[in-house]
Amino acid sequence: MRRKPTPDVITTPQQAEAVLGEIAAKERDLALIKTAMNEFIDKAKADAKLTAAPLEADIKVLGAQLAHYAEANKGLFAKKRSIETVFGVYGFRRSVELKAAVKGGFEAVLGLLKEAGKWAGIRLKEEVDKEQLRTWTDEALAEVGVKRQEKDAFFYETKEERLQEAA
Repeated sequence: MRRKPTPDVITTPQQAEAVLGEIAAKERDLALIKTAMNEFIDKAKADAKLTAAPLEADIKVLGAQLAHYAEANKGLFAKKRSIETVFGVYGFRRSVELKAAVKGGFEAVLGLLKEAGKWAGIRLKEEVDKEQLRTWTDEALAEVGVKRQEKDAFFYETKEERLQEAA
């Protein structure tokens, strides 16, 4: 059975101060590592974007050329909606696109759905608003099956400026 490591016991305020200083130093080192990592990732993303841009532009042009060819030769698709080749498939697919038929676009459609009570056509994401519930009284919380539980949570905050002065 694996046991949790027992931390060294701090017995004096001076030891607590020294531990807090050590935590602050390690947080600073960690921040430097994360900054270097993020800079590396940002540079890699920028380099990849530059390298990929001409390829993406070429693919877009070639796709447009293929679409133009297919449109100009619709007779090829009289019996079959697509043509399979060694490198892939091209053709036409039936698709349905919904467009707002009223002035004001889908904002107006949303209003009409609400007026008609057609709630199935409206997407809602429901979730408990814990921030709002924190403002309620204990009685109001109890009515909806929530209780307020206070706890003592340990915390520490390091003072980076003090660490820089000590360095």
